[in-house]
Amino acid sequence: MSFKLVSFYIYLLLELTKHCLKICQTKWDGCSSNNKLHPVKPHLGYCIVTHLSRRDAVILRRLCIGHTRVNQISTNKR
Repeated sequence: MSFKLVSFYIYLLLELTKHCLKICQTKWDGCSSNNKLHPVKPHLGYCIVTHLSRRDAVILRRLCIGHTRVNQISTNKR
């Protein structure tokens, strides 16, 4: 393949990714009235954590959105 064709495919992939993120953000903003996670993460985007194990990545994600045992215990007591 020529360089121009490869660069066109890369450009097309980037534009498609931007478009999909815009659609997801619109849907995320539309459901903010009954979504308790929207105030925690109002803007969607990528956060790539490839160097961690699956277990560590899950723990990190749960901490980022506030899913800890302390949180869960206080929520369940109500």
